[in-house]
Amino acid sequence: MRQGKFGVRHSLKTAWQVAAFIALMALPASAGELRDSLDASLSAGDTQKILMLIQEHKVPADQVEITSWVKEKVDSGQAPDQLAIYMIFASRRGKDHDTALSSALMYLNYYQALIFLDSMICSDQSSGEAFLLRTMVLFRKLVNDKDLTIDQKRQAVDTAMELEEETFPFRKKNPSLCIAGMTEYAKELHIDLDPKPQSSTTPSSTTGLYVDDQIWRQKRIEALSTMKDLLLTLNGVQAGQ
Repeated sequence: MRQGKFGVRHSLKTAWQVAAFIALMALPASAGELRDSLDASLSAGDTQKILMLIQEHKVPADQVEITSWVKEKVDSGQAPDQLAIYMIFASRRGKDHDTALSSALMYLNYYQALIFLDSMICSDQSSGEAFLLRTMVLFRKLVNDKDLTIDQKRQAVDTAMELEEETFPFRKKNPSLCIAGMTEYAKELHIDLDPKPQSSTTPSSTTGLYVDDQIWRQKRIEALSTMKDLLLTLNGVQAGQ
């Protein structure tokens, strides 16, 4: 009888240990572990894994850590352009309405600057235009927010251009910017617009950085003279306002 009781107690203890282990495994990762996972995915160039980690970690503390990590990588030019979109939405969650609005608009302008400049070496020149059109549709509510002043829009553009200047030596070539144009749409319709397509970019360097591409550097310098006017126009700011 005692053995029976002992067996029951032992089973209950084992079950409790298993349940405790499962509960422990279900706890969110520590901030350090989460950052390590994000860093590893970034080093591997696995943007989908980064997005998956962002989706999986819904705990507020994890979201704060993720936002901090993404901001650090975006502001230093290490992040793929998709993460600038994350910063647009993350900024809108700020407690101070005016600051949140201005920050979100700045990251939108920065993302548009990346599209404008970094898609210039795509063989399909309509790719950049297609992406810019999508941003206009997706973020029209933000741009048209009645609380935004002309001065705030101008400041957002200026700050975005300053951030682009800081990050251009570190940005890696992003093939995804070259897949939104007419050539890709034609492929889906089985129409061959270019029987001898060029490479989507000029020959890649050993580093894979835009800055190491001489053609891109020259095109960027030429495009900078018109980028501010383009961004202001996308913000609905007319010349002379």
